[in-house]
Amino acid sequence: VPEPVEPEAPKKKKKHGFRNFLIFLVVLTLAVSAAVVFLLPEKPVGAGSAGRKSGVATILVAGTDVGGARTDTLMLLSVNRSDGTIGLVSIPRDTLVNGNYNVPKINSVYGANNGGYEGMEMLMTRVGQCIGFEPDGYILLQLDAFTKVVDLLGGVDFDVPVNMDYDDPEQDLAIHFKKGMQHLDGKDAIKVVRFRHNNDMPGYSDTGRTQTQQQLLTAVLRKLISWGSIGKIRPLLDIFMD
Repeated sequence: VPEPVEPEAPKKKKKHGFRNFLIFLVVLTLAVSAAVVFLLPEKPVGAGSAGRKSGVATILVAGTDVGGARTDTLMLLSVNRSDGTIGLVSIPRDTLVNGNYNVPKINSVYGANNGGYEGMEMLMTRVGQCIGFEPDGYILLQLDAFTKVVDLLGGVDFDVPVNMDYDDPEQDLAIHFKKGMQHLDGKDAIKVVRFRHNNDMPGYSDTGRTQTQQQLLTAVLRKLISWGSIGKIRPLLDIFMD
């Protein structure tokens, strides 16, 4: 008589969702840690001087325009090592600066100094003259990377603050959005970021533009860390590394 065979225990279903979430947390932690370790100095340069706080590093975030010659998006990112808080403030692109430039505005500094390392070093100097101290480091972003991220996330829902109607044939630029909630793909998001004023209503200007940039960036970041974006970690990392 053959010995009775014990039935195999049912196999546990793999919890891919939880595993992916753990991977996401690990990657996010590593990314933030790398930024803190490699991008931020141990002690901010000039700490203790006017405008500086001990243990707080300030990073200049610059986004180039479509042609790559101007930094039309400028923000200062502050990171407080002691309590882990961060702050973000925008620098208007039309801020006047000293220098022998055809257009003496801060968004022209990068291109007027040959871009690249030289352009960013001079931009750091000019920003330092504006805020009273030179930032501890910088991050240069290409706006096409922002477009790729938004498209990879399947677009983003955003509450457009005003009716946007602007046409510039020289730049092959046409911006047309109604005020209110809109679903934006990558190209649409860039248009909203670039919008400054309507052809027939120039009152929006840089103040509204910088607020919109910050609000849109917040919307993208919220979607970036949502559950639905967990499976897109690898292609997102590819974009960031590029």
